[in-house]
Parts: sequence; C-alpha cells; structure tokens
Amino acid sequence: RVSSQPRSPVVWVLSATRKRPDMASTSAGVVCPGEPLRFAEEFRSGAGTYVRDQHVVAAVVGTARVVPAAADSGDRRPVVEVVRHTEGDSGYDLTSTRARAGGSLIPCVGDEVFARVTRVNPRLCNAEIVTVNGAATTDAFSGVIRTQDVRVTETDKIDMYDCFVPGDVVRAKILSLGDTRSYYLTTAANEYGVVRAKSPFTGEQMVAASWEEMECPSTKQRCKRKVAKVV
Repeated sequence: RVSSQPRSPVVWVLSATRKRPDMASTSAGVVCPGEPLRFAEEFRSGAGTYVRDQHVVAAVVGTARVVPAAADSGDRRPVVEVVRHTEGDSGYDLTSTRARAGGSLIPCVGDEVFARVTRVNPRLCNAEIVTVNGAATTDAFSGVIRTQDVRVTETDKIDMYDCFVPGDVVRAKILSLGDTRSYYLTTAANEYGVVRAKSPFTGEQMVAASWEEMECPSTKQRCKRKVAKVV
C-alpha cells in the first residue's frame, strides 16, 4: 500500500560509520573552520562550507550534516552543510565579542577558543586560533600553551610531547595577551585540552579514552594527550 503523504527530505548527520583517513569525523559534535569533511567529487558544498584542495571544508563552527540533492537539481550529489552554532546555542555573547573592535572579532582575556596546534617543543606548544567564543576568526591569531599552563597540578612533570601533537585541535581559554605575537592560552581545566586528533596509524579521528589518552577506533592503540572532557 502506497501512502499519498509527501515525504520530507532525509538529513543525515555525518558520522564515523564510513571513515576516510583524511576526513574529519563529525560524530563527536562540533567541527571547526578548515576541517575537511568529504570529497568534493562525491559531495557538493552547501551552507557553512567551501571547497579547497578537492575537499568540502567547514567554514564555520557547527554541526556537519548531509542533505540529499533536491528532486529538480541537475547535480545529484548530496550536499554537505555545517549548521552554525548560534549565540543562543553556545551561550557566548558574540555581539560583545565583535563590538570590541567596531565589528572585528578580537580575542580577549577569558575568551574560550579553539586552536590548531602548529608546533611543539619541550617548553611550549604553538597554535593557530581558529575560533573565539564560537565564532570563526577572520584574521590570523597565534596562541602559546606553556608547560605551566597545561594542567593545574604536577606542572613540573609535564612532557609537552605527551600532551599535544601538530594538527591537534584544542579547546583552551585565553590566559593573557602574552607578547606582541601570541596570546597565552591555558588548558588547565577539565573541559580544556585536545578535542580532535588524528590517529598516527590510520589517519582516523581518535576518540577520548581517558583524561590523558586517545584511542584509534580501528587499531584500538592509544596515544597520550591532554584530553578535554566531553562537554
């Protein structure tokens, strides 16, 4: 028996069920600007995304999803979108954040940021700030996480190479303005630390296994990190 009621379009949130080594798994929730989501030859770019290096890439902070092509569309590829996290969803006051510089987004002490690790040495970790209070940055801002700002306790025993790896995405808070080139960031709280890291074995997005380890979903091998508590 065929129903006469019209069908609503089906929407899938991108999950980790069909991982590709070089693509971001979005099953963990938030995706950050610059994260590759799907191959552009198989999926079209929709709202909140753009195409770069043959990938559909996130342009805003939000949740990624796949929407089937419209019935009257000549291009039958599904569409990848990122649904932006609004001010109400995140609890951030984005209006006041932008008002600091007449409409420009400028990080300030106490702001929560997402940053991509670029370099690690025994004393500190360098990172590129990609979002401030849930809003994507339009200018380049650098951050530094020092050994004393990684954790609250046992700061003298911290090995930076066991906490961060280049390419990791970390959630952190701006501790101070630092020097003229970088903001000082802190991950010294349970909710701060690595939120995204790729497995060195398969390239997949790893999952948190404990507060100091992340696990490759395929090989089950673990890597040390300063892991952010899932919030």
